[in-house]
Amino acid sequence: MQTLNQHISIFNNFATSHKQINSFGVGELWELTEKNGDRVYSIMWMVIEPHNVAGNELIDNYTFVFADIVRPDESNENEVLSDEKQKALDLLSFLRFSDEINSATNIIKASNLTPFTEKFEDCLAGWILTVQIKQAFTYNYCDAPIN
Repeated sequence: MQTLNQHISIFNNFATSHKQINSFGVGELWELTEKNGDRVYSIMWMVIEPHNVAGNELIDNYTFVFADIVRPDESNENEVLSDEKQKALDLLSFLRFSDEINSATNIIKASNLTPFTEKFEDCLAGWILTVQIKQAFTYNYCDAPIN
Protein backbone atom coordinates (compact mmCIF):
# COMPACT_ATOMS: atom_id res chain seq x y z
CA MET A 1 0.00 0.00 0.00
CA GLN A 2 1.31 3.43 -0.91
CA THR A 3 1.36 6.11 1.79
CA LEU A 4 0.32 9.74 1.64
CA ASN A 5 3.99 10.77 1.59
CA GLN A 6 4.61 8.47 -1.36
CA HIS A 7 1.66 10.00 -3.24
CA ILE A 8 2.90 13.54 -2.54
CA SER A 9 6.33 12.54 -3.83
CA ILE A 10 4.84 11.03 -6.99
CA PHE A 11 2.79 14.16 -7.72
CA ASN A 12 5.77 16.40 -6.97
CA ASN A 13 7.91 14.34 -9.36
CA PHE A 14 5.28 14.78 -12.08
CA ALA A 15 5.09 18.55 -11.58
CA THR A 16 8.87 18.91 -11.45
CA SER A 17 9.38 16.94 -14.64
CA HIS A 18 6.55 18.66 -16.57
CA LYS A 19 8.11 21.38 -18.73
CA GLN A 20 5.14 23.75 -18.39
CA ILE A 21 4.58 23.56 -14.62
CA ASN A 22 6.81 25.96 -12.71
CA SER A 23 5.89 25.09 -9.12
CA PHE A 24 4.12 22.52 -6.99
CA GLY A 25 2.51 22.88 -3.59
CA VAL A 26 0.39 20.99 -1.10
CA GLY A 27 -2.12 22.50 1.29
CA GLU A 28 -5.59 23.88 1.71
CA LEU A 29 -7.09 25.74 -1.24
CA TRP A 30 -6.84 29.10 0.54
CA GLU A 31 -3.09 28.55 0.97
CA LEU A 32 -2.61 28.52 -2.80
CA THR A 33 -2.07 32.27 -2.95
CA GLU A 34 -1.37 33.00 0.72
CA LYS A 35 2.24 33.97 -0.05
CA ASN A 36 1.65 35.80 -3.31
CA GLY A 37 5.27 36.83 -3.94
CA ASP A 38 6.57 33.29 -3.39
CA ARG A 39 4.55 31.61 -6.13
CA VAL A 40 5.88 30.98 -9.59
CA TYR A 41 3.11 30.29 -12.07
CA SER A 42 2.03 28.08 -13.77
CA ILE A 43 1.36 26.06 -10.63
CA MET A 44 0.06 22.62 -9.74
CA TRP A 45 -1.48 22.70 -6.26
CA MET A 46 -2.55 19.56 -4.37
CA VAL A 47 -5.33 19.50 -1.78
CA ILE A 48 -5.63 16.37 0.37
CA GLU A 49 -9.32 15.53 0.66
CA PRO A 50 -11.00 13.08 3.07
CA HIS A 51 -9.99 9.47 2.39
CA ASN A 52 -12.37 6.53 2.73
CA VAL A 53 -12.04 2.95 3.90
CA ALA A 54 -14.68 0.69 2.36
CA GLY A 55 -14.31 -2.98 3.16
CA ASN A 56 -10.79 -3.92 2.14
CA GLU A 57 -10.21 -0.84 0.00
CA LEU A 58 -8.64 2.49 0.84
CA ILE A 59 -9.79 5.33 -1.41
CA ASP A 60 -7.50 8.36 -1.39
CA ASN A 61 -9.12 11.56 -2.65
CA TYR A 62 -7.12 14.47 -4.00
CA THR A 63 -7.97 17.75 -5.66
CA PHE A 64 -5.46 19.39 -7.97
CA VAL A 65 -5.52 22.99 -9.09
CA PHE A 66 -3.72 23.82 -12.32
CA ALA A 67 -3.51 27.61 -12.56
CA ASP A 68 -1.77 30.52 -14.18
CA ILE A 69 -2.12 34.30 -14.05
CA VAL A 70 -4.57 36.06 -16.35
CA ARG A 71 -3.59 39.49 -17.65
CA PRO A 72 -5.67 42.42 -16.34
CA ASP A 73 -7.29 42.85 -19.78
CA GLU A 74 -8.10 39.08 -19.82
CA SER A 75 -6.52 38.79 -23.27
CA ASN A 76 -4.87 35.47 -22.35
CA GLU A 77 -7.74 33.91 -20.39
CA ASN A 78 -8.71 31.32 -23.01
CA GLU A 79 -5.06 30.45 -23.62
CA VAL A 80 -4.55 29.91 -19.87
CA LEU A 81 -7.68 27.75 -19.66
CA SER A 82 -6.56 25.66 -22.61
CA ASP A 83 -3.00 25.19 -21.32
CA GLU A 84 -4.04 24.36 -17.76
CA LYS A 85 -6.64 21.85 -18.94
CA GLN A 86 -3.97 20.05 -20.94
CA LYS A 87 -1.72 19.88 -17.87
CA ALA A 88 -4.55 18.33 -15.87
CA LEU A 89 -5.09 15.76 -18.61
CA ASP A 90 -1.33 15.13 -18.66
CA LEU A 91 -1.53 14.23 -14.95
CA LEU A 92 -4.32 11.73 -15.62
CA SER A 93 -2.27 10.15 -18.41
CA PHE A 94 0.79 10.03 -16.15
CA LEU A 95 -1.20 8.30 -13.42
CA ARG A 96 -2.61 5.80 -15.89
CA PHE A 97 0.77 4.76 -17.31
CA SER A 98 3.36 5.65 -14.67
CA ASP A 99 5.59 3.03 -13.11
CA GLU A 100 5.49 5.06 -9.88
CA ILE A 101 1.95 3.91 -9.18
CA ASN A 102 2.23 0.30 -8.07
CA SER A 103 0.22 -2.48 -9.67
CA ALA A 104 -1.98 -2.92 -6.59
CA THR A 105 -3.18 0.67 -6.97
CA ASN A 106 -6.07 1.63 -9.20
CA ILE A 107 -6.78 5.14 -10.47
CA ILE A 108 -10.52 5.60 -10.65
CA LYS A 109 -10.91 6.86 -14.19
CA ALA A 110 -13.99 9.02 -13.65
CA SER A 111 -12.48 12.34 -12.61
CA ASN A 112 -14.09 15.78 -12.55
CA LEU A 113 -12.56 18.76 -14.33
CA THR A 114 -13.96 22.16 -13.36
CA PRO A 115 -12.80 25.42 -14.92
CA PHE A 116 -12.41 28.67 -13.00
CA THR A 117 -11.50 32.22 -13.94
CA GLU A 118 -10.45 35.35 -12.06
CA LYS A 119 -10.02 33.56 -8.73
CA PHE A 120 -7.85 34.34 -5.76
CA GLU A 121 -5.78 37.47 -5.21
CA ASP A 122 -3.49 36.73 -8.14
CA CYS A 123 -6.32 36.74 -10.76
CA LEU A 124 -5.80 33.10 -11.68
CA ALA A 125 -7.58 30.94 -14.20
CA GLY A 126 -7.33 27.21 -14.67
CA TRP A 127 -8.86 23.89 -13.83
CA ILE A 128 -9.66 21.91 -10.72
CA LEU A 129 -9.18 18.16 -11.12
CA THR A 130 -10.40 15.55 -8.66
CA VAL A 131 -8.62 12.21 -8.53
CA GLN A 132 -9.41 9.05 -6.59
CA ILE A 133 -6.80 6.39 -6.00
CA LYS A 134 -8.09 3.03 -4.83
CA GLN A 135 -5.79 0.47 -3.22
CA ALA A 136 -6.12 -2.67 -1.17
CA PHE A 137 -6.26 -2.22 2.58
CA THR A 138 -5.48 -5.09 4.91
CA TYR A 139 -6.61 -4.85 8.50
CA ASN A 140 -3.33 -6.00 9.99
CA TYR A 141 -3.11 -5.24 13.69
CA CYS A 142 0.22 -7.11 13.91
CA ASP A 143 1.93 -4.41 11.82
CA ALA A 144 0.83 -1.60 14.15
CA PRO A 145 3.63 -0.25 16.38
CA ILE A 146 1.84 -1.27 19.57
CA ASN A 147 3.21 -3.25 22.52
